[in-house]
Amino acid sequence: MDSAIADNIQHSLRCWQNGGHFRNLQDLYEQGELTGAVNRIIEDVNHRFTIEVLTRAFQSHDLALSARNLRKDRKNPNDILDHIDRQAVTDRLKEWLMIAEEEEMTVGIEQVHCQEIHEYLETLDLIQEVEIRTIPQSCRKRYRTLVSQPGLRYAQASALIQALSEDPVIETLNIRERSALKQRILSEIQGRMLEDIVLLETKMHWPEKEVFVLQFALGEFDMVIFDPEKLECEVFEIKHSQVRTREQARHLLDPENRRKTEFRYGPITRKTVLYRGETCEEDGIRYQNVEEYLMQAG
Repeated sequence: MDSAIADNIQHSLRCWQNGGHFRNLQDLYEQGELTGAVNRIIEDVNHRFTIEVLTRAFQSHDLALSARNLRKDRKNPNDILDHIDRQAVTDRLKEWLMIAEEEEMTVGIEQVHCQEIHEYLETLDLIQEVEIRTIPQSCRKRYRTLVSQPGLRYAQASALIQALSEDPVIETLNIRERSALKQRILSEIQGRMLEDIVLLETKMHWPEKEVFVLQFALGEFDMVIFDPEKLECEVFEIKHSQVRTREQARHLLDPENRRKTEFRYGPITRKTVLYRGETCEEDGIRYQNVEEYLMQAG
């Protein structure tokens, strides 16, 4: 599980300068609370490195996101995750991820702890930030932190599914319903992981270009690649699906979104949906296999 990965992070710190580089994290490490602090940061769906992430009452963002997506499912909407014993599921998840509440911790969390954990994760190449831009343009910059080790997020997804499987409401479902529910939750989390991987690999492969997420009043482009020399851009949607549908390209096909994007970033040279199916072109949209894309980017 990701607790083992977090332990490996601490092992790297122990070996760095003979353990003399823990700095302000020394007390957290000695009290066995550093793993939980790292896990809270990785689990936070927005990856905000603030004291609030480490000290607010722990809630699984993956669980909340899954509940919302199940309610809004276009084919088989259901609200079963609204009826589970969320506190019991959260308690099991906290135990497995070694996460303690603020009042349970021996060492008080301060801003310096958050900053140093952030620095160490960057130094170990575990995280990298990508900018989130908006139209209309905002004066306040926002960033999305990408986790370069999918195992950190995937292990937490697995822990969440295991915690859910022990809930009495979930146990009332037959085996097919339980399997479908677990697959749907896992698919939602894998979709977010896939976006992170694509953004990270693209940013690393083209350091001379600007890679970012672009948000509109309605909808967003999952990824934009802007060439500041040629004054042109490419826009992408990223889907964790093997099936090609026109719905996947709805934001790319929106004429107002395209007009606003071209006004700021120049002509759009390519509109692409990255997904897990076969590469083809349809209605001016390139549907490209994401593994193929990542091999090119790598």
